[in-house]
This record gives sequence, structure tokens and C-alpha cells, in this order.
Amino acid sequence: MKKKLLFWSFIGLLLSYLWINHIDGILQNGNFDFGIIAFELAGNLSASNIIIQQWELQNLIYLANFSLGFDYLFMLFYVSFLAIWTSILSDGFYRKTFKLLTGLVIGFFIIAGVLDGIENYALLNLLGNNPSEIWSELAFYCASIKFGLIGLGIIYNLTISVWRLVKT
Repeated sequence: MKKKLLFWSFIGLLLSYLWINHIDGILQNGNFDFGIIAFELAGNLSASNIIIQQWELQNLIYLANFSLGFDYLFMLFYVSFLAIWTSILSDGFYRKTFKLLTGLVIGFFIIAGVLDGIENYALLNLLGNNPSEIWSELAFYCASIKFGLIGLGIIYNLTISVWRLVKT
């Protein structure tokens, strides 16, 4: 059952990633500094406004709003995929330490998803009628922690995968 869930969450992850990546390519218009990740990590209102102004010049604010809204669906897929992948990797672990680490890593992914949702809310406020320094800072900190937690979890999963390959 877990493998079927992993498969379908991967398909959802892949399709939603391809769609978001396509939209981001339009927003970037050849310049990585004007993509969604740059917007997430802008860190201050001045930098956020430069990105917003670029999108306004190209009449792309509607697309940025859509991308941030669609990202909520993407979150469900990536959190599900990463959590199920971690769970499958932990099958056969009997030591409490490994069970605890697995639970912690799955928790990292869930927290990353929640932070991603908060980050998107902040970014939508920046795009809307409520631009404020606090929204830009909140998005920056949420995105930074989110990327860190996901990175740590993926490193854990890859380490366990390599360990299992070497062990057999």
C-alpha cells in the first residue's frame, strides 16, 4: 500500500512541479532574480518590490498569484511523497533510535509544508493590498527554514538508501 501511495504522490509531485516550473519560467523571463524562489528569499520590502514591479511591468501579477495558490497543492504532494519515502526506508528498522529519527524526519517534512503555507500567505499579502516589511521577512525566514528542513530530510533519506545498498 505504501508503495502505491509513494507512486501516486510522486506522479502528483512531478506534474505539479512541472507546472509550477513552467509558470516560474514565465515569471523569470530569463532572469532568475525575478522568479518565485527569489521572491521567497527577497528578505526585505525593497527587494520584494523590485520583483513585484518587474512582474507588474510584464503584466504577470496574476500569474504570480496563481503560482502561489497552486503551490498549496504542490505542498501536499511533496510533503506526502517525502514522508512516505521516509516511512518506506524505515521499514525493517527495529532500534528505537532509528524509529525516532524517522519520526523526526517525517516531522521535518510536515513542518516544512506548514512553513511553506505561511510563506505563501505572506507573499500573497505582498502581492495584494498589504505590502509590508514584516511579510517579506516572514516569507524569507519561513522559506529558509523550509529549505533547510527539506534538505536535512533528503540527506537523511539518501544516507539510509546508500546504507541499505551497501548493507545488501
